[in-house]
Amino acid sequence: MDRWAGQGLPSTPALAGPFSLLPPADRHPRFRLRFSAARKAAAMTEPSQLFPAVLSPGAYLALRRAAAGLSVDDVARQLAMLPWALVPATPAAVALLAARLRDAEGGGAPFTAPQAALIRNVFRFDLDVYLALIDLAAAGPGSGLPVPQICTGCGCTWHDACETEEGPCAWTADPHRCTACPPAPVTAGDGLELAS
Repeated sequence: MDRWAGQGLPSTPALAGPFSLLPPADRHPRFRLRFSAARKAAAMTEPSQLFPAVLSPGAYLALRRAAAGLSVDDVARQLAMLPWALVPATPAAVALLAARLRDAEGGGAPFTAPQAALIRNVFRFDLDVYLALIDLAAAGPGSGLPVPQICTGCGCTWHDACETEEGPCAWTADPHRCTACPPAPVTAGDGLELAS
């Protein structure tokens, strides 16, 4: 049974799993989710303008985790050590969290908004973009939903830019890369002829 049932939160027993060790993020005033329609609209671009393929929600999280220099096990340990965790951080609890993270990054069930908000306490990512990617994955490629612009090198977005020595990153001529990432390698499959 969902420990938060009857408290105004949706019951998600299939997704709760190891995250049931932690209270819902929207119960803590510091981590209440705030969504602005203008912010969401500014972070989105029409699919026909930029991207032929949409990044999966799990791939986006994996890019942001890797950009933060963390392994899945590092994230699981830090999640288990959050001060509001309901259960002590035992090796079994950390292993459950790591398994759930690997499942989500590998294309399994995505995290709920409160679960994703908890993960943001360990590494930065744009929650609005993550939720938009979940919607895009559920709706399918022909849905007409806007596609967020995401760097394929590090996963940064308009509202979650990389910090460089010169300041925040910007978009390069390649709409799939930011200025903090090296250019994408050119392959013969990109429609360009390679010099011999």
